[in-house]
Amino acid sequence: MSFGAIKRVDKIVQTDCMTFMPQMGDSSANLVLTDIPYGVVSRPDNGLRNLDKDKADIETFELAPFLEQIYRIVKSTAIIFCAKEQLSEIYGFFDDKAKSAGGYSQAAYLGED
Repeated sequence: MSFGAIKRVDKIVQTDCMTFMPQMGDSSANLVLTDIPYGVVSRPDNGLRNLDKDKADIETFELAPFLEQIYRIVKSTAIIFCAKEQLSEIYGFFDDKAKSAGGYSQAAYLGED
């Protein structure tokens, strides 16, 4: 069975993405899959579960510059797990980019956090 030209990923970089992404070339990533800090994960008990992530999910960056970098480096697909509170900004960003490029939006909302 042939898979054509397959590029091996042979290097994993563990660093701050906001430091590393500016070093990446335009359209250099086929896929971006990220689970950004929600900033709202630690919640009181709602009768179903008590989520206490302590400081693990504190929002520590500005969303707009992050989205600009994602848009610049990704070739085709970006999957961003986020909170409901971040969804409209993320969706609006990619929708505006598509419209300003003369295309149509392919942004999709697939569910809640």
